[in-house]
Amino acid sequence: MLNQSERSLYTLKMVFMSEILIAVPDALGNVPDAVERLFAILHTSSTGDPIALDLTSVTWIRPYGALSLLGICRYLKQLTHRPVRLTGLQGDVHAYLRRIDFFKYGPETVYTTDPFNSTDDLSRSTSSSNVLELFPIRVHKDIYEVAARARYILAYWLGSTSYDIDNIVILLSETCSNIVDHSVDEGIVTVQKYDRKHCIDVNLAIGDLGKGIRQSLMAVHGAVSDTCAGYIEKALAGLSARSGERGGQGLGAIQRIVTESGGSLHIRSEMGSVLAQTSGTATCDGLYFFPGTQIAITFRSKPVN
Repeated sequence: MLNQSERSLYTLKMVFMSEILIAVPDALGNVPDAVERLFAILHTSSTGDPIALDLTSVTWIRPYGALSLLGICRYLKQLTHRPVRLTGLQGDVHAYLRRIDFFKYGPETVYTTDPFNSTDDLSRSTSSSNVLELFPIRVHKDIYEVAARARYILAYWLGSTSYDIDNIVILLSETCSNIVDHSVDEGIVTVQKYDRKHCIDVNLAIGDLGKGIRQSLMAVHGAVSDTCAGYIEKALAGLSARSGERGGQGLGAIQRIVTESGGSLHIRSEMGSVLAQTSGTATCDGLYFFPGTQIAITFRSKPVN
């Protein structure tokens, strides 16, 4: 007769034996276009067996990579009705995921059985931290809360550059408002800063598994493009799914703020993407399908002379 501890271990072994193990490419710390390799793994999985993602090859993660990984886990949970297990976590990667509260979405969505020494946890001090943790966006109250938290930590990051702080908060508020108003899904946001030689890059990653830009615009305006990227371009040009006079500044204003800083805006929705930079825009269609909208923003803050 097995005792409770032995039964739990036996059950765990049986679950692992029936798992589909999928290798995650070392793309999570790269530019958004490179993260497309991650979405390809969805088409190597079934919709029944539990899935484990092997991150042995992953050496680093940036905000958009973390957001995409969590989105993949949420989507696989929807498809399989089972939580996703992460394995093969390198120490730095494991510590980073813990620091951004990746596993706080609970074992019903994503979990790991990899060992971790709590003494390796990264600092959560506001004055020394370079990251704002993953934050769920469900209702407008969440937008006000994350904007207030961002403004507080941005003051440590950027000091006296209040104009840049205001602009970053606008970017955060506008993108999160789109989730609440249009996606019909919970959104997620995270923010991180990177010190460069002549500037500070603030990276924002925002995403959801909702309707996506194409479906949102079609519900109001009908078919206005033949491609997913075309719908993103329409939204950037000012076409809105908001009804009446209510609404924010829109994706066009987000693009303007980002590019004027010298940064970049990457929008992915369903099977298309658009990258907007100071030099112009680039579109891509025929991507692997993934629901909702995922956004990567790099805002470039330059020191005040």
